[in-house]
Amino acid sequence: MRTVLILIALFLFTIPTQAQFLQGQYELQLSGTAGSVSETMSWNGTEGSNEVESSLTFAYIAVTPAYYIFRGVAVEFEAGLRAVEGYRPAQSLLLNLAYTHFFRGTVVAAFVRGGGGLSNGIINPVHWHPGGAKDSFDVTVLQAGAGLKLRAGNTGLVRIELNYRQQDYDADGVLGAADVSVGTVALLLGVGVLL
Repeated sequence: MRTVLILIALFLFTIPTQAQFLQGQYELQLSGTAGSVSETMSWNGTEGSNEVESSLTFAYIAVTPAYYIFRGVAVEFEAGLRAVEGYRPAQSLLLNLAYTHFFRGTVVAAFVRGGGGLSNGIINPVHWHPGGAKDSFDVTVLQAGAGLKLRAGNTGLVRIELNYRQQDYDADGVLGAADVSVGTVALLLGVGVLL
């Protein structure tokens, strides 16, 4: 693992272009998040009362190649993989439009992005819908994010993003069918390189 991290660091610092987010440039990003969801439920009913405690651990990682169609404006294709403890991993395919503003004389660039796509499971779990992968890509995903890209060397980037996702799907269960809508907020951390 250490060797891989050293090779990535060398790659980020040796490409001879400048991180300016110019038309015609490509950007390759690797980002992710991890966390856990804990829940305690108590209820009283005609048959008595009960309490259940449970928790889920999850991780999400995405590879996002981007192409700058104008200065600061990029089209991103995001391929993500989300794993929840005890469930089959789910994949997502998203298309985003992003704007990055580089502050001259600094190493900081601010960005916003938005887009949507499809997934075969809930990307960030909530307890009632941990969303192991399904056979079809029938979860609709809309997302919006904002954050900072910090330049590392001539082309390397470290990125921090606050990301909101709205995920919708139809669920069939023991009690009948339901329209499920899940909104999540996550902090995505990652690295990138401008090519």
